[in-house]
Amino acid sequence: STWFLWLRATFYVLAFTAAAFKLFLWPLLQGRGHVDSSTLKFYYTIYATLATYGIGRIIEAAVAFTSAQCLLPHSILRGAAHLMPLLMVAIVGREKFFGFMGRRFNGNSHRAQHYGAVVAELLTSVPVREGNTWWLHKDTEDKKYLPRDPRRNWRKGTVISIQPGGFSVSAPGGKPGQVWVPLASAEQAEELLRTAQRNLRCIEWSNFSREMIQRQDHSCASEQKPNYFSLSRSLQPGEAIDFFISHSWQDDGRMKFEKLHELAESFLQRNGRYPTFWLDQVCIDQNSITDGLKVLPVNLMACTKVLVLSGPSYAERLWCAWELFVLLAFAPEDALHRAIHLPLDANDETLGELQDFDARAARCYDPNEQMRLMGVIRALGVDEFNRRVCTWAAQVSSPM
Repeated sequence: STWFLWLRATFYVLAFTAAAFKLFLWPLLQGRGHVDSSTLKFYYTIYATLATYGIGRIIEAAVAFTSAQCLLPHSILRGAAHLMPLLMVAIVGREKFFGFMGRRFNGNSHRAQHYGAVVAELLTSVPVREGNTWWLHKDTEDKKYLPRDPRRNWRKGTVISIQPGGFSVSAPGGKPGQVWVPLASAEQAEELLRTAQRNLRCIEWSNFSREMIQRQDHSCASEQKPNYFSLSRSLQPGEAIDFFISHSWQDDGRMKFEKLHELAESFLQRNGRYPTFWLDQVCIDQNSITDGLKVLPVNLMACTKVLVLSGPSYAERLWCAWELFVLLAFAPEDALHRAIHLPLDANDETLGELQDFDARAARCYDPNEQMRLMGVIRALGVDEFNRRVCTWAAQVSSPM
């Protein structure tokens, strides 16, 4: 009837007016001077639409029943179906509800690895332009500079020309002339994904040793460094690596190994077998480190869990920050369930450092890598990334 159509139209107008008030006017009346984030506005709009339609359907069924003694079960079912998500959010809470749904959709291993490949593509796509700064490695360490000063091991140069396959760098104070730097072409995510899956390896706990995770001396010649690659193995069909090890090479190797030993024994008691691990210097061919590092995001996302072995220098190392970036970039709510924090300090002081994390204060040994990594992090937003790390650190707890 006409009066019923007017009633339903009035209800819809009032409902959407209330939604607009919540979205735009309420923040201003509270003195915040701005509306809620675009994500929250989107959520509120969805909530208003579901609630309006759901309640409207139930009112329609109620009016039809009272006026004509006619029950409209399809209207009741439609209304209940639209209100059910709102009831779940109200009962469980938005954070838990969307976190649960996110884990159901993002739990697929191939999808997670594809996310990692997208991050890897961003890293390979960072451009080099004429006039950019480029650092050249020194033959000997210059100890007049502090250890964190890149000039201790590097000479600052300038990109003067770019050609297919590389670019030329001129740096004062070194050898005369220009230095040619080879440059790999940017690769698409699908190509990086195939490369990573083809070369993905793990190491059994029985082959693990403390020496593998000891501090690395960058001044040593490559031929003097041990090569543990032969101790890793390819994955079996359908196999997933249990743990990705995120750590700083500057931290105490003995303490890191003790934490891993405790974890491995605990894993054995729960699962009847020792876990498998992904460790960079073991699972990446050291004769082609660059090729291995460019697909590191895929390797991380291919692992079931990420071990954050945080010591005194963890929050200062940009590669550690980069691993957290990969984990937090697409599904930050999932990081709480995938990342396991293993503090090396018994007092857990490193967790406080992560709660005050700032990517701008982190450093790489190679300043060129630092520029590339920070270039990708800036794409997300440094402040947003810092916020995600701090939020994760505030929520995470050690399993031990």
